[in-house]
Amino acid sequence: MFKNIDEFKKLNSKLVLKCIFIIYTVLTIAYIIEFVKGNRDISYVLFFCILLWGFYFIEYISLKIESFQKYTPFLITLGYTVFYVFCMRTTIVGMTWIYAFPFSCVLPFFFDKLYWIIITYFSFLGINVLEVLSNKTYYFSSAKTITELEQRFACLILVFSFLAVLAYLLSRYNDVVKNIYKEAAIDSITGLHTEDYVDEKIKPMILRNKNLSYTLVMINIDKFHRFNESYGHAFGDSVLEIVSNIIVEEFRDVRANASLCRLYGDKFIIVIANRVYDEIKPNYTSVKKHMNNIVLKKGNSEIFINATVSVTDTRFCEHTYDGLFKRVRFLQDIARQKGMNNILEDSIDF
Repeated sequence: MFKNIDEFKKLNSKLVLKCIFIIYTVLTIAYIIEFVKGNRDISYVLFFCILLWGFYFIEYISLKIESFQKYTPFLITLGYTVFYVFCMRTTIVGMTWIYAFPFSCVLPFFFDKLYWIIITYFSFLGINVLEVLSNKTYYFSSAKTITELEQRFACLILVFSFLAVLAYLLSRYNDVVKNIYKEAAIDSITGLHTEDYVDEKIKPMILRNKNLSYTLVMINIDKFHRFNESYGHAFGDSVLEIVSNIIVEEFRDVRANASLCRLYGDKFIIVIANRVYDEIKPNYTSVKKHMNNIVLKKGNSEIFINATVSVTDTRFCEHTYDGLFKRVRFLQDIARQKGMNNILEDSIDF
């Protein structure tokens, strides 16, 4: 299950890059065989390999660097297009134009914008037109070559038309997936529900079920701002992701009754239906213990994640989400006054 659309796109790019690796490997072997047969000299094959694998290395690195991941599809397309132009301009085999097909088949799976796919297909067609015009003396010299030319463009147009339809269907599918995530109100960093989900689902649910107990757990990462300020927002996002993974894991046994949410900034809440907090104490204490055991490294620094946890249920407040939230925020403030990095459970003494 993907946490968010970005994770889905990243996986697509990884799969496409693997396909590109296979394509490049097959082509490299083919050109080495051409060298062994004496059809290519060593300088040509070396230049070919440097061009091919140089672009692949750039594409691979861009996928590893988070801030460049959104450019990976464009770099892959640019690399293959340059390679295709090179092959078409230096070809000694009449069927080199079919090199457009392997890449064209994987293209719809990692570009969610249909117009980029159409532009790429027209680019490949344009490269073929220019190659024909630059060698028109040969291509229009006999009925046989004209027939071959007709077959080439008929094949290109037929395959590209089919793939364009496939790309359109995939783009519609991506739109559906995006809408599902939007309607589910999923946080793009953690994959947990957002505050919109609280308003649309949790608040009405608690109001409808007056006969059920509800527990609200708030987990607030202590001094979270220091992660962003000292190490950058990407590092801060990774901390949020780590904490969300811990919450999901430790509340797995009550997942059917629990709604896991990330509110603004560094605040997480867990709403559990048909439970008072005594029944889920092992869950939130395990979250706290697990977080305290994590040591992150950034350069030469060791970084610890601390959190303040406050817990209440409908025995101590009005039987509404707002009543629970107001109460748990009150407890959170008391816990922080006591020094943070602790757990405060509600009681009649407060």
